[in-house]
Amino acid sequence: MDSRITRIRSKLAKIPYQAQRSHSVCAERHQFRLGPRISASKADAFEAEHRIVLPAAYRAFLIELGGSGAGPFYGLLPLELCRLFTMNRNPADGSPRGFAHVDHPDALQGDLFLHIIEMGCSDLCLTAVTGPLTGRVVTGNADGF
Repeated sequence: MDSRITRIRSKLAKIPYQAQRSHSVCAERHQFRLGPRISASKADAFEAEHRIVLPAAYRAFLIELGGSGAGPFYGLLPLELCRLFTMNRNPADGSPRGFAHVDHPDALQGDLFLHIIEMGCSDLCLTAVTGPLTGRVVTGNADGF
């Protein structure tokens, strides 16, 4: 087992008892508890259905620790609720780029990002599943902010 998994498990177990921890509405939703782990076959099926490969660290987290729950903001989304996005083109005026759901008519072909953490409203926390950012976590907005 990856030593990071053991370290994360230990840290998550301590969070509810820390005096200075966040008490936001978001955290109350998951109470820093992970949902059930997913099976490797479920991860395989998701990858096959979406024709992607999940980043190794994310896949290990889902299989060895938990498939939903504890995380920043409203928490880690269950894999079946994760959706693929592409990054919008870089605007000529230099303003920030947003993301478009791959089923959206304005979505570009290109690098894919998987929505993994629920931030609320149209804000997104994604992990890149293709391209030069693969495995990196990025934040953005589905409304182009």
